[in-house]
Amino acid sequence: MLKQLNVNLPAQLVRECKHAAIDVDQSLSAFVADALRQHLDHLRGLRDGPPSSQSPATAPARSA
Repeated sequence: MLKQLNVNLPAQLVRECKHAAIDVDQSLSAFVADALRQHLDHLRGLRDGPPSSQSPATAPARSA
């Protein structure tokens, strides 16, 4: 389901996004949605910290 969101952005940023969307053959909406998802993923990574060197599947078992 899509929901409309109206935002006010600097004119130059809008122009850059429009041109970039054309360059990657995406609609402006899809381009902006992808950019927002990538930024949110980046923020989550910063908040959660770097991934541990051992995944739960390869970490040594703890004894009780």
